Amino acid sequence: RNALYIGTGNDYSSPATGMSDSVIAMDMSSGKVRWVRQFQADDIWNRNCGQKDRDPAFCPDEDAPDADFSASPILVQLQDGRQIIAVQGKSAVIYALDPDQQGKTIWEQRIGKGGAGAVWGPAVENETMYASAEPAGLVAIDLRSGAKLWSVPSPPCGEDRSCSPVQNAALTAIPAIVFAESVGGHIRAYSAKDGKILWDQLTVGDYKTVN
Repeated sequence: RNALYIGTGNDYSSPATGMSDSVIAMDMSSGKVRWVRQFQADDIWNRNCGQKDRDPAFCPDEDAPDADFSASPILVQLQDGRQIIAVQGKSAVIYALDPDQQGKTIWEQRIGKGGAGAVWGPAVENETMYASAEPAGLVAIDLRSGAKLWSVPSPPCGEDRSCSPVQNAALTAIPAIVFAESVGGHIRAYSAKDGKILWDQLTVGDYKTVN
């Protein structure tokens, strides 16, 4: 198709635009926009919008959805020959879009409540997508139908106040294993079959270095 697919974030100030919170297809030769699928209109928000002295001219809504598509869309080849665009938004909804029908929605699946746990992106291995979201933890999705194959919660922090269960880093998938990293510094290997944690390495600590 000679196309590039990108996701966009929310607007940071008024006026609202027609390409925020969207998946966009661009021609790779000319850079021209072929089509736009906007999933959340009028999403205007920045961190100052939560302040008491916010300026309504720039922040009309102190608690907008903030529904970025901060993760890269993934063009997936299914075994039956079809191709889909799989993309996860910060809304914690995963969409399968048809690249040959202007990004028409094939299916959608909510995997959590949204927020920081769905920032930097899922991973795909064969016909399965692995994604993280709050408070679900890690979820496996069948890309043919959108059905959930399994879902496991993030390990609790207990009394460790420096810990955070949020796993918002980009996931990595290889055959049989999915790697996820938490804000608290844990790197975990999950079984792709059922989400069981195979090992958990806490990277926080002192390290002897050359420099």
